Amino acid sequence: MANNEPAVTTKIISQIEARLMADGKLTNEEHELLHRMVAKQKEAEAEKLKPIEELVARITADGILTRNEMKQLHEAIMADGEVSSDELMILQGLVAKLSRGELKEK
Repeated sequence: MANNEPAVTTKIISQIEARLMADGKLTNEEHELLHRMVAKQKEAEAEKLKPIEELVARITADGILTRNEMKQLHEAIMADGEVSSDELMILQGLVAKLSRGELKEK
């Protein structure tokens, strides 16, 4: 993220939304707050994904995926202890390229 504010997770946003909706209304100010929080979360997720996307581009540039490169990718994805849906899509894309022969395993 560009600034030092912590990322807001989907779970926290859902909890805040539930509290804001407790009165059955969502004011314009509350709507704007939720909008800013979701935008900040998406920005944080994109920033987190950027190094992984760069790693994938680098390790697949030669059309060969080595065991060491797979290990590097695994370590990068698991650095935070979880696999996001975006990271899973990256992995699925690599599997698809391997299946189609666009990427060779060494």
